[in-house]
Amino acid sequence: MLCIKNLKCSVGRFQLLVEQLTLLPGLVHLVGSNGSGKTTLLKSIAGMKEFTAEQLTLNKACLVTKQQEFNRRYCSFMTQRSDYNLDITLFDMLQFILVVESSELNTILKETKLVDGLGLTNLINRPLTTLSGGEQQRCHICRVLLFAEINRAQCKLILLDEPYTGLDVKYILWLNAYLRELPPSLCIMISHHEINYALSAQTPILAMKSGYIYAHFKSGEFVTPQNLCELFDINESQLTSTRNNICQINWI
Repeated sequence: MLCIKNLKCSVGRFQLLVEQLTLLPGLVHLVGSNGSGKTTLLKSIAGMKEFTAEQLTLNKACLVTKQQEFNRRYCSFMTQRSDYNLDITLFDMLQFILVVESSELNTILKETKLVDGLGLTNLINRPLTTLSGGEQQRCHICRVLLFAEINRAQCKLILLDEPYTGLDVKYILWLNAYLRELPPSLCIMISHHEINYALSAQTPILAMKSGYIYAHFKSGEFVTPQNLCELFDINESQLTSTRNNICQINWI
């Protein structure tokens, strides 16, 4: 369980304030417009931003007092994709992150579903700088999820910041299926702009607006047309609904 109370973080003129938030284990969709504070929240939780907080705990363990030490052990975080200028291979990166010998890593890669599922078999020994944006994205998804797999006894929190960016549909579908199969004891927070998927997934949705938590919905069926209009600055004529009366954005 992730518990936050009175977390404050400033980035230039932008102010993030989370007064009270409790996330149970499981998958949570983090949604909101650009600049609403999704990345700042994730980076704060992961110990990559300076912040103040009355409480920031994971399974009752404090994330503030020894923040960086704790997060390295118990949290696996994927930042938004940017231009990676690392002249190393995926194999090199995984060996460095996991702190294992080559022979042990080869064994790990044979046993995990991630390499085949993310289509990385022929990319493992290619420098990241030679890969396309989508291929690099898959490599970094593999890095974060494999760290969580190997450290499953300690890693209880996975934070993914817009992992769908640049992915082909087949890999988005595979990633969604993989995340659904993870142990129920894990707390997984994933930010993205696939709003209709979040609304239909029957999992909690954390919605952000202007640096604060707009709402914490149990699932998409509790999101109203008014909520969507306020969150994304759209009007009801741009909405539709499913047969189960779940609101959806009409992209046509």
